[in-house]
Amino acid sequence: MNSIDNKNTIPETQKIYIWSTTVRIIHFLLVINIITMFITQEAEFIPIEYHAISGYFLSGLILFRILIGLLGQSQLKFINFIYSPLAVFRYVKDNQVLRKDNKRYLGHNPIGGVGIILLILLIFMAIFTGLFLSDDLFFEAPLSSFANNQAVEILKELHEIFANFLLVAITIHILGVLYDQFILKDPIITSMITGYKPYNQNAVDIQSIEEESLLIKLKTSFFFFIAFSVPIYWIISTILNLV
Repeated sequence: MNSIDNKNTIPETQKIYIWSTTVRIIHFLLVINIITMFITQEAEFIPIEYHAISGYFLSGLILFRILIGLLGQSQLKFINFIYSPLAVFRYVKDNQVLRKDNKRYLGHNPIGGVGIILLILLIFMAIFTGLFLSDDLFFEAPLSSFANNQAVEILKELHEIFANFLLVAITIHILGVLYDQFILKDPIITSMITGYKPYNQNAVDIQSIEEESLLIKLKTSFFFFIAFSVPIYWIISTILNLV
């Protein structure tokens, strides 16, 4: 396992720099932008164009986050926090979610990794379906010309479904972060503000919970790729069949 080297020589009071300034800025911009999107969607007095502008900005942020997940620092690479279903199951089965003496991770733990992938997937699908929307009067999204009225109605429903699921996932994410910060005393919020996380004797690198092989990680990554691809393929097929 890729754990922290020379644990006995590192004082527990030492802080480790894990989140760069760029990453922290992107994170808080995502938070602000998603809040703005829900407000512009629900507030009837705000023109829909503002919701669309927020969506375009969110598209850039999430694409940048995906790029970081492919090319960024260790803690942010998808390959380093995508665990196999067996690893996630063992993490839950061993009750590490609730134990204060559980293993600490420099980045996302197995449950957190699943949550991040789910959030990215839901944001991506909400953005993708939103690109086809139109009110037939004042607003047309960039791809609305590729769908007829029936397809647009279906995509509008899907857009709202993905947005609602996203709201649920965000709520669970926030509760999990608060639980880790204040119950398990794992300073996730503090580290996202300062970039630093204190070292402790249970700390392990994000890359593995149980020396998972690269092949297993690639297989799991392929699973998430399919999770992205299937709904997109279904949506595009639906549009083409209705046009």
